[in-house]
Amino acid sequence: MKTVAALFFVALAIRLAAAWHWQFDGLYGQDAFAYFDQAVAITHNLPLGQLPPLNFFWPDGYPLLSAISMVIVGQTALAGQLVSVLCGAALAPLAYFLSRELFPQARPCAGLIAGLIVAVAGQAILSSIVIMADIPALFWATLSAWLLVSAWRRPRSGWRLIGASIALAMAIITRWLFVVLVPAFGLYALYQIKRNQRSWKLIVLPIISGALIVLPQVLLSLNRPEGLVHSWLLGWNPVNAMRRQFDNVDGHFEYELPTGVFYAEPAGHPAYLFPLFGLAALWGLVRVWRNRNWGALILLIGWGGAVYLFLAGIPYQNFRFGLTLYTPIVLLAGLGTSELWDRIHIRWVVPALTAASLMAMLLWAYPLLDGFLTQQNQTKAIVHEVAQSLPPEATLVTFGLTLTAQHYTHLDVIELFNQTADSLDTLTRDRSQTFLLIDTANIEQQWRGREPDANVRWLHDHATLIPITSYLSYTLFQVRRP
Repeated sequence: MKTVAALFFVALAIRLAAAWHWQFDGLYGQDAFAYFDQAVAITHNLPLGQLPPLNFFWPDGYPLLSAISMVIVGQTALAGQLVSVLCGAALAPLAYFLSRELFPQARPCAGLIAGLIVAVAGQAILSSIVIMADIPALFWATLSAWLLVSAWRRPRSGWRLIGASIALAMAIITRWLFVVLVPAFGLYALYQIKRNQRSWKLIVLPIISGALIVLPQVLLSLNRPEGLVHSWLLGWNPVNAMRRQFDNVDGHFEYELPTGVFYAEPAGHPAYLFPLFGLAALWGLVRVWRNRNWGALILLIGWGGAVYLFLAGIPYQNFRFGLTLYTPIVLLAGLGTSELWDRIHIRWVVPALTAASLMAMLLWAYPLLDGFLTQQNQTKAIVHEVAQSLPPEATLVTFGLTLTAQHYTHLDVIELFNQTADSLDTLTRDRSQTFLLIDTANIEQQWRGREPDANVRWLHDHATLIPITSYLSYTLFQVRRP
């Protein structure tokens, strides 16, 4: 248990140190504010016996955890960030536990290495200090896998199977993407039932338990914007794995790598896995095959393969999405490293390379965190400066910083994306103190021909945009109508 406690507290200390060093509260962009606002709304609605608000796109698993946290720490960003931090820190010991269960014949250091990789990986650290659902969903999925695997080696396996089903259901209602794990987890359970000569009825109650969590969320989401059908699902195409340019609901994108290559990066990008560990993961896969550990193959290949096939076909690239298939890669990396430990005769080589790789990952994490968190803090500084420079009665029309300005200032903030020619005409005629804050280059490139671009063009044609000042890539204009 000392190893488990050490992994948790090392991972926790790194995440708390990062949040404190950059003085980052977890809120950024648009999505994090949406999660935070939904958590606040849940704290208001549930005590009154009311359903969560229906204007929220994603499932409610993460906002619900944040709302519970708010009961303890108050309705602040700290509540959601605390959930992410604790889930991220818990992933390290969970990786250790799962490794020990999947590979019982391997050295204990296989699980230790897997846990340390999770503790020091830059993307895992970053996603653990933001108010987003990625890490909590991965925590639930990894917990489910551990309970599922450990159920067959202990008495009273039915309770662990129920726990595994509930945890997987929580992962699904935290991020819909984790529904693709159901076939892999189900096949693993069926394999163990046959192998251990157990009755298939053993999984009936776990299935019911998971369904009781997922189905209410499904019914709730059917009444929400786009329901359960995300634009990625509608746009999924295997050909996308070879494409680099996309037009979707978020605009026009031109990427450096084909999507199939991009979503393979967690197997060797230092923000996820130092390349030496990536090679060790390949060796770990070979060893699992040679040892005929079919259960581990079903679970890990089923998990990683299903997620990768889905991500490689979506018309969108986001580096943090690689976390969804992170656990299988980390476990194989830990196993492969421990196997090499026994095969290389010079005993100090593998421990030295392992320590150096972990240190390199931690060092790599710093510029990754610094670049992202500094940029997010700068956007908050921008809205503070804008608020101080404008009169109290001013109306600020903006895009990209809307929720940030609404949360951190007392300005009357309006989202540019949601406007039409009629609403802009009314707005600019009725309000004399109207200002526009936009990233002009971003709108002209990513959003050309879409709502933000069309609305800015309307303002150019029907009003006078007077540049006031610039803040990094953003420009503040005063809007005047004749």
